[in-house]
Amino acid sequence: MKIEALSLSDLNRFPLALNLLAEEQGIFLNPTLLSLWEKIYRWKLFALTDGQALFVGLVKSTLLGRMLYSLPFGWYGGFQGSISEEFMHQVLSRFEAERFLEVRIVQFTEVPFLGSVNHYQSRAMTTYLLDLSSPPHYSSNTIRNLRKARAHSLVVKMLTDEHLRHFLYLKNDHEKRTGEKRKVRPEFYRELFNVSLAKDAGIEIYGALSGDELFGCQIYFINAASVFYFDGFSSPAGLETCANFLLTDHVIRSAERRNLRSLNFGSSPVGDVGLERYKSGWGAKSVTYQEYYQLSRFKKIIDRWRGRR
Repeated sequence: MKIEALSLSDLNRFPLALNLLAEEQGIFLNPTLLSLWEKIYRWKLFALTDGQALFVGLVKSTLLGRMLYSLPFGWYGGFQGSISEEFMHQVLSRFEAERFLEVRIVQFTEVPFLGSVNHYQSRAMTTYLLDLSSPPHYSSNTIRNLRKARAHSLVVKMLTDEHLRHFLYLKNDHEKRTGEKRKVRPEFYRELFNVSLAKDAGIEIYGALSGDELFGCQIYFINAASVFYFDGFSSPAGLETCANFLLTDHVIRSAERRNLRSLNFGSSPVGDVGLERYKSGWGAKSVTYQEYYQLSRFKKIIDRWRGRR
């Protein structure tokens, strides 16, 4: 078996990659999204294939060495397609030859995938998945807040780059009020707005407005099978009027009209009961999947020196 490396432009032409883009687990393999990691962060695509299976990741270069992530920030890329033991062995051997400081592979499967591979540790990750194959069951609290939002006559519309300034204001205000800091850079959000209206971009940004005032906004990634919630913010007035409920309901109804199979709400910070209640209030169920990781001896020393476990 021979494996070959693929560039970002190859992914656009590669039939297997295009087919995987239509599947739920391939939602982050969108070439538009992958290009943003290269443009904003200078992280390089690391893709290998044997024609039947595909591995997609990104390489982050630092002064100390290079690190490989199936995709940044816990997004799942990793192994896709018809994966044979031989293909997996060759790809993992390639990782060894590249001498990465750290390798992290997130696989969106509940069944252990790399558990038997030497030198890899694993940890469970969770997300909230809403099955759209049947009408969603909203909780009584969700229904009540939807009524509250509709009583304020907010309008939901697709946002464009002309709303970017208002979006960034909401983001900055949210971080000041809550102390939370987003992992991605402001430039990443700007580029999302720039590319979101392009045909087949797979990025949709919605806002809840009253006149010209933006009360709340949510960003989604979408393909032919599913929708993934990426991020969102509300103003104090938006929180009071439950604008986020109106936005989520709009996206669910839109996904149903397009016959999509699922809406992935993403993970929640440990102990954030309110956020977990919000997601489950739409009928979403908790789903567990796995991250596999391997640290070089040098990286372990660095982590201990920095006080990391």
